[in-house]
Amino acid sequence: MAANSEDKFSGLIELIKKCVAEDGVGIGIKDYNHFKDYGWVYGKLDNGFITEPFKLDITDTSNLCQDLRDSLVAEFGDEIKPGYSTGHYWQYLMSIGENVIVFFPEGREFADWSYNQAQKDNEAQREQKKR
Repeated sequence: MAANSEDKFSGLIELIKKCVAEDGVGIGIKDYNHFKDYGWVYGKLDNGFITEPFKLDITDTSNLCQDLRDSLVAEFGDEIKPGYSTGHYWQYLMSIGENVIVFFPEGREFADWSYNQAQKDNEAQREQKKR
């Protein structure tokens, strides 16, 4: 994992650490370019919206989900439980501890990665149960 990928998500990781003691917190990563030209942001979710967005320094989204996943795994390791949801598109998510769920970016451009990663996670879980 590139060092810049860790730096890119350092604020998000600090927010997650603060939220671990709270009850039932959802944290999202969204493109708010249409909203005051914020660009990519993260923050606590309230009814699916980030009401107090913090800016992410992202210019290239081609590896956004993988970089995010790698950073969370590096920081939180065994505390993470992967998952996904399906709606219009596949959306990847990770539970951290008992109280925090991080919702990865959603949309057509991230659906293939989300689907493929969910399949990898499911396969790894099946292999782990066999042991």
